[in-house]
Amino acid sequence: MIRLPPLTHQRYWLSLALLACALPHFARMPAWIGLFVVLLLLWNTLQTAARLPAMPRWLMWGVALGAAAGVVAEFHTITGRLAGAALLLVLTPLKLFELKTARDEIVLLLSSTFLLLSQFLFSESMASAAWAVFAFWLLLLAFSGCQDFDTQARHPRQRLRWASRLMLQALPLMLLLFVLFPRIPGPIWSLPPDRNTAVSGLSDSMTIGNIARLVQSDEPVFRIQFRDPTPALEQMYWRGPVLWDFDGRNWTAPTLPDIRPPLASAAGAIRYTMTLEPQPGRWLFGLGSPVQLPPDTRLSSDYQLLSSKPLKQRSRLELVSQLNATLPFAPLSEWEQRHALALPPHSNPRARQLAASWHGAPTRVIVARALQFFATQGFTYTLTPPRLAPDTVDDFLFHSKQGFCEHYASAFVFLMRAAGVPARIVTGYQGGEYNPLGGYWIIRQSDAHAWAEIYDADKGWTRIDPTSAVAAARLTEGLSRAVPAAELPAALSELDNSWLKRTRLTWDLINMRWNQWILGYDQNRQSDLLKRLSPALASWQGMIAALAVALTLATLVLARQILAQPRPAADPAQQLYLTFCRRLAAVDVARQPDEGPADFAARAARLRPDLATDIAAITQRYIALRYGAADDKQLTDLRHRTRAFRPRRLN
Repeated sequence: MIRLPPLTHQRYWLSLALLACALPHFARMPAWIGLFVVLLLLWNTLQTAARLPAMPRWLMWGVALGAAAGVVAEFHTITGRLAGAALLLVLTPLKLFELKTARDEIVLLLSSTFLLLSQFLFSESMASAAWAVFAFWLLLLAFSGCQDFDTQARHPRQRLRWASRLMLQALPLMLLLFVLFPRIPGPIWSLPPDRNTAVSGLSDSMTIGNIARLVQSDEPVFRIQFRDPTPALEQMYWRGPVLWDFDGRNWTAPTLPDIRPPLASAAGAIRYTMTLEPQPGRWLFGLGSPVQLPPDTRLSSDYQLLSSKPLKQRSRLELVSQLNATLPFAPLSEWEQRHALALPPHSNPRARQLAASWHGAPTRVIVARALQFFATQGFTYTLTPPRLAPDTVDDFLFHSKQGFCEHYASAFVFLMRAAGVPARIVTGYQGGEYNPLGGYWIIRQSDAHAWAEIYDADKGWTRIDPTSAVAAARLTEGLSRAVPAAELPAALSELDNSWLKRTRLTWDLINMRWNQWILGYDQNRQSDLLKRLSPALASWQGMIAALAVALTLATLVLARQILAQPRPAADPAQQLYLTFCRRLAAVDVARQPDEGPADFAARAARLRPDLATDIAAITQRYIALRYGAADDKQLTDLRHRTRAFRPRRLN
């Protein structure tokens, strides 16, 4: 029967630490990689328990090459985050099968540490950091068994005490480096993008059904903290991609003319802070029209607020916007006139005929008639509409009459253009969820929305949301109040559960603070914090000087603790014997460093025959006390003989 190794077995701790470092990668890797790692760890444990022979080197090389080939076949490369982490993940456990010395164990632990740190290439969440602390603690537990200077460290209780004390001692130094170490703007390194990976979110095109699929997710997109009075929920239109071109089924964004539109007036503007999660595009989803542009941003000719760099990392921006549904007035350009009235030829004849009956009326009358059509013709708001025929607008308006926001926006803009009113589609997010625990709003993928903008010769571009004619609750109370509960994903329907909602909001607040004060502790935040502590710390020179002083003080404190530790009690027999050796050395009979007590006694007796009796008696009693059972009588006799031993030089 095979018995598992005891807890004191070093390979048990090495395997446990390696498993903890590998676990965070299992969820993002193909299933066979996690299974391969677990099988290797089980194989090593059974091999240790049954005292089986070591894995032959040829077999180890075969397994390693096979695993590497599997990674290449899976990812078609060994570069990039996923492929690189996968290669490290399958090769590190093989080091367990060639452990012979403490050096091999340390190499394995260092490789495991690198594997653990690589998880932060994928996630910087608080949960990932907490797991990393736990896994690093296990690494220290395993590392304590590699130390020759502390043989007791192999016992579990001693391992726990040693590793915990070491982590607690490192905590002040970690905080010191976090606060004072100069922050470098931008990423330290850059990795090639992974294939087949993408961040979910809006894009610069819309096919009927895209947004309905997007709202199935409760993933946060950004969070908002208002400085001024919070606007009403129905005023929160977070503007994103603007779509002009329609081919009968797909709406897309064309290449825009390079024109800088006018900014909105600052009178009555709303100030707010946006914390934006990583996005697939460069849209910043501002409210209404901006009053001023944040750094590293620009405004397109159709008022899309765009970042000048990819939004691959969490971003924090200070924004000022006007909430007016009408953008700052500007005459309609020839390019806008052409694109805002374009329709695919010979498509949707019934919708064209309906719009033609409105042609020539004032713009506000045409808009009112279209909204009345939606409100009175039996339309319903649903996440699960039937599939539409090739003439999508006709099929929706006159047959299915079931749809989501993109159906209504698409049909409304088609009707406006067919009636001679320039119009376009705007996508983004509408509304949000308020977190009273932190005083901020959470805008999720489930808040994705599409609406329309029409051009009025007297007002300019004006927002019209045709969804309001069918499901006004969508704008004032959110998606969960606008569609049947049976259509909502479980994650969204559970948001109304009181205790679960509070739990989710509490966890979101904790993550918000983590993102804000830990991950968001950039160069600007560090400068602000150090300025409040002392103006001298705001410069690089001040930070480096403070860091040097702090590290020096920490080193002195550590040195004092080491020197203040009680020394082990000296062996009285050894102290007496050392006194004996010093007195012989004073008469030119010195003991050599590699000379044992018996050999030294024999040589000393040859050099000083007159002292041979005393040398033999003292040495015999020392050997008996030092390497045998302690005896108080013998110790007293050794003390008397040593004190009486006073050799003199020979003339």
